[in-house]
Amino acid sequence: MKRKQPGINERPCQNDRSVRPQLGEPGYFCLELFCGSGNLTFAMKHFFPDSFGVDHKVGKQRVKIVCLDLTKPENQDLIFSWCDSQYCLWVRFGVPCGTSSRARLKRMNKKHHGPPPLRTPQWPNGLPSLSGANLQRVRAANRLYSFMEKLIVRLQELRDFHLDC
Repeated sequence: MKRKQPGINERPCQNDRSVRPQLGEPGYFCLELFCGSGNLTFAMKHFFPDSFGVDHKVGKQRVKIVCLDLTKPENQDLIFSWCDSQYCLWVRFGVPCGTSSRARLKRMNKKHHGPPPLRTPQWPNGLPSLSGANLQRVRAANRLYSFMEKLIVRLQELRDFHLDC
């Protein structure tokens, strides 16, 4: 038995989060945080033209990218409000890993170590001996990681979001 297809003028309630919009329907968007050049956002705009990216600096982007410092609480609140929107379909983020890269623990060769480690398994929030610019970078990264944790929890509370790790 075939299911009855809704007529073209029969639109489901906008508050129902289980509704899946038609591809290209205006107003719906995907949000990519820490988007860099925005290549993934560029691909998503083919399906949802109102999609956009967010990053702390804008360089050679292919799409609309909003420049925001996500270590600041007022900008985090703005992200929360965008994610709370019924029109937000998808949120993707790849947090910066410069201060937590495992590559910092490896030697480049016998003479050169490369950039110094800023974290270890024993000190995941930063080595206690950090100072200056490295300390500031680790603190900023920790604020971003904390924000991402809050965002993940919020997204899971709002709707049935799938996390790819």
